[in-house]
Amino acid sequence: MPDLYAGLSMLMRRRLMWIASGVSILVLSVFNGMGAPLTTPAAPWGMISFQLARTPEQVQAILASWDTLTRQIAAFCLGLDYLFMPAYALAIGLAARWVGVALKQRGWPLSGSGVPLAWAVWLAALLDAIENAAQTAMLFGRSNTILPGLTWMVALVKFGLVFAALVYVFYGLAVRLVIRLPEPAAHV
Repeated sequence: MPDLYAGLSMLMRRRLMWIASGVSILVLSVFNGMGAPLTTPAAPWGMISFQLARTPEQVQAILASWDTLTRQIAAFCLGLDYLFMPAYALAIGLAARWVGVALKQRGWPLSGSGVPLAWAVWLAALLDAIENAAQTAMLFGRSNTILPGLTWMVALVKFGLVFAALVYVFYGLAVRLVIRLPEPAAHV
């Protein structure tokens, strides 16, 4: 599997990872700040509840619990998510690649997983775009029995891919911390 980022210098990869991480954190902060009205008894996790609504009845219950302003906030968040998708895919993908290289240099297990996981987060972003298109259609009144199940399915796969990549990145960071620990003193 080709390395998505092999043509970039180490300095460029590092800069892109930090910029994309910053954009991701900024967008998450906006989601967090604006998302409070999206949390209702029908949508206890706000937009995530909408993403994981599996049936038309669940979708209708969530939409009925949101007033006009809340639906506008949801529409804004869906639009903003299109900025978030490439940002998180780039940040996590570059981090996964970096971890894979670092693990390989140290001979640690799972070193070959970085490149496939870098691709996987881009697949997650594509699935996120499909999910958002379906959610937008439902938000603006398109009644369809297929869309809730489609949204639920792609959301689960998306969350799974992102979770796997993040676990890998944190595994790599933990390995890095362990390696940086000083050697224990010899007992005399």
